[in-house]
Amino acid sequence: MPKRTDPVCGMELDPGQVDAQSSYRGKEYDFCSDECRRLFDADPEQYVGTTPDEPSNPEPPPVPQ
Repeated sequence: MPKRTDPVCGMELDPGQVDAQSSYRGKEYDFCSDECRRLFDADPEQYVGTTPDEPSNPEPPPVPQ
């Protein structure tokens, strides 16, 4: 199973390192600790899109000329 990234602290997690999980908008997120999960649950929008596979500020598509 591939490594996952804690969206709060950025720690890369092996499957055995996941101490807490939460879901938001139908997606599961893994955390290194309950503290990171609590921070995420308090304000998930602050952390959604901060993992490498989901850039928080994606570039807009180019405008056709």
